[in-house]
Amino acid sequence: MDVASLSAIAPSALWSALGRCGRPVAVAHTLQPLRPQAGWFRTEISPYPVRLAAQGVDLMLQCINPDAPEPERLWGLNSWTSSTGSGTSTTFQDLAKVFGEPLLNVDRMAIFEAADEQGRKWCAHCQLDDRKSLQALTIMRQGAWLPFPEAGKAQTDAAPPPAVTQAPPPVEAPVAVTCKSYGTVPKTGWYEGRVPPDHRSHRYLSQAPGRFAYMKEGARMLSLGVVPLADEALVVWTWLREK
Repeated sequence: MDVASLSAIAPSALWSALGRCGRPVAVAHTLQPLRPQAGWFRTEISPYPVRLAAQGVDLMLQCINPDAPEPERLWGLNSWTSSTGSGTSTTFQDLAKVFGEPLLNVDRMAIFEAADEQGRKWCAHCQLDDRKSLQALTIMRQGAWLPFPEAGKAQTDAAPPPAVTQAPPPVEAPVAVTCKSYGTVPKTGWYEGRVPPDHRSHRYLSQAPGRFAYMKEGARMLSLGVVPLADEALVVWTWLREK
């Protein structure tokens, strides 16, 4: 799946940047077609949102290696949400042609997992209306980060030039924030509950809408509803995003 096949759903700059990491100038170079406002990029080590009002898009930027010295830190686009999608011009059938068979398709929600030709993986959360037309779309990266293509050229074209012009190597994702069923929620945001792949209910529960939950830090985590009840101890809830 290449970027061209996705451009009918959202601007190609969003797909190009998703799941890639690099110096601030490389991130800015790739997202420049979206015309973000001045001062949109901040060197914060915690994930933070960026609102692109003109496009109706919210980005979630993340520092990949916050423990590194500031000159060596890398940033990437972890996820993005379009509140308008493509209006009524994009339908569930259009999404299925691009992403393939959905993991979940129930009521007004569909969830897909997909990958491109470079091996980047992502999860697509789609909100639909009664006619199965796209109303909102959230794309979250999965797996390892990849460097921005031609990062050296992107950084050379920017000012001031960075100290390192070579593309950074792939960086493994940070340690996931997780919680057990009935445990204390460590961080506010959306969580996904999963059972081990060899569990007899794995296929069903990996597609169940109830596996997603928005929880506040310090609250008691929900149960996933595993049968038998003793197997609830096998469930791991993984933090996805804040909003």
